[in-house]
Amino acid sequence: MSRFSSRWRASAGSIVLGALAVALAADGWRRWPDVLVDFGHELYVPWRILEGDVLYRDLAFLYGPLSQYVNALWFSLFGVSLSTLIWVNLALVAGFALLVRSTVRRACDEWTAALATAAFLGLSAFAQLVPIGNYNFVTPYSHEATHGTFLAFAMIAGLARGVSGTGLAPAVLAGSCLGLALLTRAEIGLAALVTAAFALVVLVARPDTAPSWRGRRLAAFGAAAALPQLVAAVAFSGAMPSGTALRAAAGAWSTLLGTEVRRNPFFVVGMGMEAPASNFERLVESGVVTVAFLVLVATLDWLATRRGGTGKVPGAATAVAVVVTTTAFPALVAWGEVARILPLVSATAAVALLVLAFTRTGRRVPVDRLLPLLSIAIFSFVLAGKMLLNARLHHYGFYLALPGTLLLVCLLVWAVPRLLHLGFGGGVFFRWTASSLVIAAVLFHVRVSHSYYREKNFPVGEGSDLLVTYDPRLDPRGPAVVRTLEILERGTGSTDTLAVFPEGVLLNYLSRRRNPTPYTTLMPTEIAAFGEDAVVRALDAHPPDLVALVHKDTSEFGRGFFGKDPLYGLRIMGWLKNEYEAFERVDAEPFVDDRFGIVLLKRTAVQTR
Repeated sequence: MSRFSSRWRASAGSIVLGALAVALAADGWRRWPDVLVDFGHELYVPWRILEGDVLYRDLAFLYGPLSQYVNALWFSLFGVSLSTLIWVNLALVAGFALLVRSTVRRACDEWTAALATAAFLGLSAFAQLVPIGNYNFVTPYSHEATHGTFLAFAMIAGLARGVSGTGLAPAVLAGSCLGLALLTRAEIGLAALVTAAFALVVLVARPDTAPSWRGRRLAAFGAAAALPQLVAAVAFSGAMPSGTALRAAAGAWSTLLGTEVRRNPFFVVGMGMEAPASNFERLVESGVVTVAFLVLVATLDWLATRRGGTGKVPGAATAVAVVVTTTAFPALVAWGEVARILPLVSATAAVALLVLAFTRTGRRVPVDRLLPLLSIAIFSFVLAGKMLLNARLHHYGFYLALPGTLLLVCLLVWAVPRLLHLGFGGGVFFRWTASSLVIAAVLFHVRVSHSYYREKNFPVGEGSDLLVTYDPRLDPRGPAVVRTLEILERGTGSTDTLAVFPEGVLLNYLSRRRNPTPYTTLMPTEIAAFGEDAVVRALDAHPPDLVALVHKDTSEFGRGFFGKDPLYGLRIMGWLKNEYEAFERVDAEPFVDDRFGIVLLKRTAVQTR
């Protein structure tokens, strides 16, 4: 009977989660990306790779090579289109949801796994929590973020599943996932590497793991982790010198660590280091409020059970009240501040679980249940270092805060109630209340996403490249992009090359026009990474037939308008003035005030070189 009941609950959970995923996908259908910011790069680069360009040689790039070559593979199999990436990424979302659910189920239970999966779907996979799109798993601003996070979780799941037995497959699978994650983004690769190190220490030291982890499996894990780096270096060596090929294989690290990118005000603010003292105070305040709330709920749990009650009735009533009240009055909860505690929670949980793993009491907990939570705690803390004093669910939090969010769900819905049950037979009231808070958080953020998606009704592109952006009354960029594409189609040669400055490479992709230089985006991040002199040299060596100047406010990066700030694009703009003339303008003159506009330039003369 219990086995049947367990299967029924699992099936019911699958149906509900599947329905949630379908509803969220329908609500945001083709509304996920931004029309100019970032995502066009995710279409342009794999298209150009498919046409023969080589990453780091023909295409300047800030991250590791894995994702762009994987997407080029999808383009070769299913066609070059936005639809291809949408459907492939929907499959990734489904796989990630299954991975989260199975991993959390192994460590906790079915209900906690269902809530954690719902949190992934509503807060990350299909979310838009800020005006700009792209911060989701369907059309991410960087596929390295989503691919890397998936691979790190696959590594964690592989290590947990490979606790016992004698075969090498779990170690090879986990090691391969680590090696591939190292080819995505530096922060993900570092977090996965640190997580793997601690997990392997536990596996080697604990007596209830397979003895092969002290020998063959450990060696297999290391070899499998190193292999993707070797393959990447060998593959690039066919297109560039061996030293450059090695740097290309380490693209996620060499570009970042060797430049001033990490010191840009945009990333300093994102980490909370522009005002560390005040941000630390806010972190402490959030921690104190959280602890006080947990103590209150634990006290109510004790009161609900001290006379022999189970706490189910008051717990269910409280849960309904919490969901109804927070849905009707969302301002009652400072949802934007909740995520601040994630680094603190992750660090505390990681230390506690590490201690538990090597104590006599902890040895009673099967390592295959302990290891997933410990690994997620370590991974989430290291990953959250990029927003240590400014942790958030929105913006980059869609992947940086995801592991910490899943960990928090596990702790609130399963771990704390279990401790309360062991302490005095309680935990039911706490579990109901915690569950209601998770549900309320998912509902709130789904409503935020919906509020953005319902404002998007303007089509850009057509057919399999169609995306839907904001109503023109709210954002002029969509119509401006459409008009620019029309001008390019009717007023220029079909083979004319195009460079778009400082960003807007979606124009290249939708018009299928190549940028003859490696520099497809010239935001302050790219200028800091590659150097303005290198851009000018590339323009001089391979001048594009056409240039589009697209208005962009870069003040959040600590720079003025492109071409007006001596530290940002002034030399590039000077070069353009000597070589090009304007022939069409769409809307306002760019780089003058806060009005959006695009200017198209063409070369004044073809010079002999």
